[in-house]
Amino acid sequence: MTAVLVLLVSTVTWLLRLGPGDEPTSFPEGVWLAMGRYLDAGTFAGDQGSGYRVFSVLITLVGIFIGAAIIGLISSAIERRLEELRRGQSAVIEHGHTLIIGRSEKLPAERYVPR
Repeated sequence: MTAVLVLLVSTVTWLLRLGPGDEPTSFPEGVWLAMGRYLDAGTFAGDQGSGYRVFSVLITLVGIFIGAAIIGLISSAIERRLEELRRGQSAVIEHGHTLIIGRSEKLPAERYVPR
């Protein structure tokens, strides 16, 4: 999604002949400028030219929203996995162990030494 957006913005920048200082840029330069503004919210601060500034702010805002969406997806996936672990629905892969439910201080604390 990010690559498609950067290529789309670069194409529009190239076709509309927008660039820093309102000077036209090449397509590869447009890709570089779009990636910089997409990934770093402070990159557009020194831009010259009113048309390019507006375009830079728009791609920066889109980058912020997509970054927030990715963080939200990762966070919800981690939360879902932790909830599954809390419910005890995960497979037990250990063998040769004894599970003691309701352990208290009355239970002897002997160590098992394998033979």
